[in-house]
Amino acid sequence: DLRNYAAPTPTTLTEKYPGPYFGELAIALIGKIFGNLQSLPHQHNGRLFHDVMPIKVFQKKQTSGSSGVLLEMHTELSFVDVPPEYLLLLCVREDLAQKAETHLFDSRKAIGKLDQDTYKCLSSKNYTFKTDDNATSDQGVSSEPVAIIDGATAKLLRFDVNTCRPLDEKAQCAVKKLESLLMLEKISLRLKTGQILIADNNRVVHSRGAFSASYDGRDRWLKRALIRRH
Repeated sequence: DLRNYAAPTPTTLTEKYPGPYFGELAIALIGKIFGNLQSLPHQHNGRLFHDVMPIKVFQKKQTSGSSGVLLEMHTELSFVDVPPEYLLLLCVREDLAQKAETHLFDSRKAIGKLDQDTYKCLSSKNYTFKTDDNATSDQGVSSEPVAIIDGATAKLLRFDVNTCRPLDEKAQCAVKKLESLLMLEKISLRLKTGQILIADNNRVVHSRGAFSASYDGRDRWLKRALIRRH
């Protein structure tokens, strides 16, 4: 029972994380239903399981280690060549005040409301994505020009308000329209200890609200796994 799990919440990305190994096993078994766990060298030093918790130096930054700011809308790892297809989040420890909100936005509904010109622009390679501040290598590096939407299937390929770099004014306007439509599809939830969130990374854009952190071993702690289909 994670409610009785006593290990302290890590406070840095370099700590030797104490598990919980039964939690990692749970998300690994669930992940196998969807595909294979994805390991990336520039994310959490290549670990299969990522620890997501408040880190003091990231408090006001746009990273998963922040707490004092709204973590803006994004899909996971928009800056890599092949982003994961599913995101699994296990809540090892909820924040003490139970204020941390996860926001989900349905891109399928938003994309369906786009006008033809905006859809075409978002389906073209008009965007680069900067490596996020949480990366353990290649920080600040931008991707090759890519599309945000697969024009043939209307599938969302990637999205990140903070790291997206449109190549021209038209592309900037198009991504702002998509952002506005996504906001209309917002739902919010608070992850509780022991709950697992499974999100389709090609459909669900997500964000996280601000919350208080004390960096004393009792802060909010999630385990994250990234999945590619078989």
